[in-house]
Amino acid sequence: MAGIIISSQTGRATGFGHIACGIANALAREHTVDVIGVGPAHASEAWTGHPHSELDPTRRSILSIVRQRAAPDVILLLGQGQLQSWQISGLRSEGYAGLIMGYVPIEGAVYNAAPLEGLLRADHLVTYTQASAQVLIDALRSLDTGVSLPHISTIAHAVETGTTLKVESKAALRAALFPGAAHRQEGTWVLNANRNDQRKRPEIALRAFASVAQRHGNATLILHCQSRRRDVDLCIERDRLGLRRQVLITSEFEASPLSADRLTQLYACCEIGINSTLGEGWGLVPCEHALQGGAQVLPGHANLREIWTDAPLWAPVRDAVRLDEVFCGQLPEEGALEQGLRTLLEHPDQASRVANNCYDCINQPAYGWEQVGTQWTQLISTALGTWQ
Repeated sequence: MAGIIISSQTGRATGFGHIACGIANALAREHTVDVIGVGPAHASEAWTGHPHSELDPTRRSILSIVRQRAAPDVILLLGQGQLQSWQISGLRSEGYAGLIMGYVPIEGAVYNAAPLEGLLRADHLVTYTQASAQVLIDALRSLDTGVSLPHISTIAHAVETGTTLKVESKAALRAALFPGAAHRQEGTWVLNANRNDQRKRPEIALRAFASVAQRHGNATLILHCQSRRRDVDLCIERDRLGLRRQVLITSEFEASPLSADRLTQLYACCEIGINSTLGEGWGLVPCEHALQGGAQVLPGHANLREIWTDAPLWAPVRDAVRLDEVFCGQLPEEGALEQGLRTLLEHPDQASRVANNCYDCINQPAYGWEQVGTQWTQLISTALGTWQ
């Protein structure tokens, strides 16, 4: 039995937090596991959660405290690559000589690998897809430091498969979720549930919907996000496009984030999902939506194509756009997103086939926790055997 610390960049309700708890549940069957960043463990969970301060957003301080107290054999980091790079450098500078592993999201092409240099001091790095692994290998090699690369492997970002909600009346469920939107409880609902930020770009989905909204007056777009970010106000954009009646922004109805149960209900209310992100490591939202029967229209980024193959409708991507100090993304073609929506709205039989294909793709055992948890347990055992 080994001692393991798992540190998540963000909380339990996020993609990083979701995967941190899932990995902890799997590893805790054989090891002692401490988890940082997601709060206390639930009663059914066999690991120990540690509180952290909002004044410690990188988890650096609490990680140092728990490391000194627990003396772990393994530290597993989850978060942006550039943050992990900094965390790993700090751990090595503090004298930690144990096994360091990182679960690294690769959200596009790397144009500046320098902020990732600290990853070279890890023992093992894991990516979500084979395409991501190759991007990471090429980026670390480009640094030309003379340092050998860590072991790099791939494990899928697991989802909660087999959890489809049974809905007797979508209109009733919609009314319960949004009682202030009685005028939109019928017809087809289209969902974009990504954050409103520079990478996810929900305004692109809004514009694509605007192109089909007039012809399909019974269709409703749900934007599940905050309405404002720097230089973009989705409420203003919606009204400018004349879509006040056909576009619902959930932050106008709910001041606090939806619970997991209510988010599942929202997925079940929406027949179509549209994703307009400029880059994606995995993309938990369309996976969760597909498990509730949503037909997906996705941008054709390499990672998404590897995950989804031919299940969804694809929109080509073009033109490199810098996402942050490391990654470049690409713009999805708005016309192709529009055409995907038009196809699904106007051809119900095809929409049903796409929905079924998306469900079957994501519901496969390879993306479920039973297999993914086993892969993490085996990886930890192999890495410890090699390291020791």
